[in-house]
Parts: sequence; structure tokens; C-alpha cells
Amino acid sequence: MSRNYSNKNLTILELGNIEFYLNDGKSPAEIGKILNRGPSGIRKEIKHYSSYFGVARKCSNCLNKDNCHQKFLCENIIDKLKCSQCKFCVNAVKYCPNYKVENDCELLKKNHHVCNGCELYHKCKKVKIKYQAETAIKKHDIVQRVSRTDTKADKVPQDYKNYLSDRIKKGISPDIILNTLPEKYKMFKISTPTLYDWIDKGLLDCCNLDLRNKVSRIRYGSNTLKRNMLKAIN
Repeated sequence: MSRNYSNKNLTILELGNIEFYLNDGKSPAEIGKILNRGPSGIRKEIKHYSSYFGVARKCSNCLNKDNCHQKFLCENIIDKLKCSQCKFCVNAVKYCPNYKVENDCELLKKNHHVCNGCELYHKCKKVKIKYQAETAIKKHDIVQRVSRTDTKADKVPQDYKNYLSDRIKKGISPDIILNTLPEKYKMFKISTPTLYDWIDKGLLDCCNLDLRNKVSRIRYGSNTLKRNMLKAIN
């Protein structure tokens, strides 16, 4: 009986095989059977890590340009302040995982929403959506690198820390603070558990006493529960 590897991440060899079989005209279900993977995982890989090719590939044509907060997409970051907004960079289009363009080609529905294996690929003048293993590997590395970099408190400016501390001291909930950030601080947005972790470690100019919910929450220990039970019995 062969071992099932469907719950593991796709390897570099399997990413190359996906590109090869797509160029051969095979469907995600057929590729999943060959690689011993689930068809839904192959479809997600093709959907999220396909790239756009063509002359019209620009950030100004992207559907997400108004709400774009991508940063640190390149491997060699010279200045973190200048590289904090990738939508003004020429190279951002090559590696951005959220780049999307309207494409009304009817052949994309037949070819599983990618241009791999299309007979009119070289004649078409539209922006092409193609799954390429080399670009997909770079996108995987970018997603991992960005998710690990942003959680460090020494990588964010001091103004952002002061803003968080002032809002917490005013009694505002951390969830509300992070969901109503000004436009200049949205690129440094963190998760709610990370904000609580910063407060516990003393990285901000505030403490747990400034959190209203933490102070008002009553926590009963084992001794308190025993005393309450004895009072109720007597």
C-alpha cells in the first residue's frame, strides 16, 4: 500500500511537474492522481501562485491597487522605509501574490483559468495568466519571509508604537485599534495576539493595567471556588 503524502507541502519537484502537466493539457484532477495529491490542493496552487505575463502588466492596471499594502517583496531590501510600499516599484509586479487584472478571455474557462497549454498563447496580445514553477517558488518564499519579518517590534517605527500605546491608555480595545488604523500605519498592521504579546513583554509604553477588559475580568482560583461552596453549604 502506497503512502499518502496529500497533507504535506508541495515540493519543488512537484511544482515543476504541475507546470509540465498543465502545458501538456491535463486538468488539476488528472495532475492530482499522477502526483498522489488532492485535486483541491492542485487547484489552489494554480489559482494563488499563477503569474501574469505581457506588456500590459503594470501596478496601475491591478484591481487591488487602491487597497494595496504589500511591502518587502524583493529579496535584497536596501532601505526599509523606501521599500515599505511596493506598488510604486517596477519589480513588484513580478512577485506580488495579490496582483489581479481583468481578463475576459473565454478560453481561460476551458484551460482551468490559466494560459498553459493554449494553442493561441503566442498569438494572443492580452495579459496572460500562466503557472510557472520558478515564479511560484519565489512567491512561496516571499509569503514566508513577509509573514516572519513583520512580527518583530524592532522593525516598526517608534511613531507606530506610540500611537498604539496612546490608544490603549485611552481604554480602546486592541481589536478596534488594529481595525481602524490610519492609512500611514496600515502597512505595519499586526495581529491582536501579537499586540498582547508586545504589551506583556513591555515593548510598548503601556501595561496590562491599561487594558479595561483584562482588569475588569474576574478570575476565580481553586481556593476561591472552595470557599464559595462552603458558604453555600452553610
